[in-house]
Amino acid sequence: MYQKVNLDAYALAIFEIAQEQNVVDQTRQLLIALYHSVKNDNELINSLRDPEITKQEKYNYLKQIFADFPQNELVINFLMVIIEHGAISNLRWILSTYLKMTNEMLNVRYAKIFTAFPLSKEVLNKFKVRLENDYHCKVDIVNIIDPNIISGFKIKMDSVVIEHSLGKQLQQLSKTIKSEGDLNG
Repeated sequence: MYQKVNLDAYALAIFEIAQEQNVVDQTRQLLIALYHSVKNDNELINSLRDPEITKQEKYNYLKQIFADFPQNELVINFLMVIIEHGAISNLRWILSTYLKMTNEMLNVRYAKIFTAFPLSKEVLNKFKVRLENDYHCKVDIVNIIDPNIISGFKIKMDSVVIEHSLGKQLQQLSKTIKSEGDLNG
């Protein structure tokens, strides 16, 4: 039987409960980890969707997964409600909606820094602090290796692109040469 469900309501429910319990940021951190875990791997969702696994087994499985995390009861209960209502297949959407709500409330923006090689945690943190100071928000930053970057970096945050790379400089030099005809002008 088809049942129309407002998936955003699940995200709103955990958001409001986390606000009431004053654990929005902690819950956000846990749900970010869960989102990354289910983003490209269906194993957890398939296990929680499996009709041959009892609800008690699913509950125990979730307790085992989240045993080492603070605020895990809220998340476990949230997931059990989603399972009960048959909406676990939509977990990615629900988590994404929740994260949008919390990011807006906490003024969090995502940034990607593209480099030719991995950055140390120290260097990545310096970029994070600089972006937070420049844009007056919290920044979640990830380092993405891009072999097209010869040296330097490129940062993308929302519609902002900051690029300091040899490739960009070569591109600008090429443009100048083409427009002016030679290096001497």
